[in-house]
Amino acid sequence: MKPLAKQLAHINENYDLRYPTGFNLSIPSPSLCIPAVDALIATIAPGVEASDIKAQLQFAVDTRHIRPSKVRWSD
Repeated sequence: MKPLAKQLAHINENYDLRYPTGFNLSIPSPSLCIPAVDALIATIAPGVEASDIKAQLQFAVDTRHIRPSKVRWSD
């Protein structure tokens, strides 16, 4: 995780991570990326899963009044 965080900090030093300016992006080999990504997934997965459950429960609460009826969506 530390090498990944260090690289992201370098890319984001001007607070333009989403649209980096003047930065030639290079990606290390998969053998170097996979352990960092696996560690990132292991770290954030519990929080993401808990948030997903909370969102599903909140949606069920918010829509229980229309549950017996059909809803016609139009965009």
